[in-house]
Amino acid sequence: MLQKVISLLKEEEGQSMVEYGIILALISVVAIGVVQAVGGKVTGAFNKVDGELGTALGGGGGQQPAPPTTP
Repeated sequence: MLQKVISLLKEEEGQSMVEYGIILALISVVAIGVVQAVGGKVTGAFNKVDGELGTALGGGGGQQPAPPTTP
């Protein structure tokens, strides 16, 4: 019985897949954090460009008017 436990502790097959999974999970967490941190700045930049283009084209900020409703 003791030999079986020792052999299970020494066995290394399958550990590399677990390690790859942990590394992938950590990279995913970091990527999500970066996207959330930078996302607001990118949105602000697009909104600024949208406003500038709307002003240059005479639209006053790029807002589309609501479509007319029919009764």
